[in-house]
Amino acid sequence: MTLPAVIYQAPYEKKQVERLKRYCRELDGTELIVLDTAQPEGVKYPEITTWAYKQACKAMKGKAFIWIESDAPPLVAGWREALTKEYKRVGKPFLL
Repeated sequence: MTLPAVIYQAPYEKKQVERLKRYCRELDGTELIVLDTAQPEGVKYPEITTWAYKQACKAMKGKAFIWIESDAPPLVAGWREALTKEYKRVGKPFLL
């Protein structure tokens, strides 16, 4: 099984996330799991990035996943398969 790719869609990043979703689909058929939980009031950058990652961890509780951000598109078809293979090879809960 190939690890799913998860992204948080902030309200101000809707266009970028839509563009990335389309790009990943065209690159190699990857469908991103998009989370769009309402952001807490008063939390700003850089803390909001940690909050967004925590939302992904909650949504994917107990499952391995690839965290992707709208400003870091994959460059090569098969990127999820390559990351999944390395994740399995390493055998640890996190692959950074």
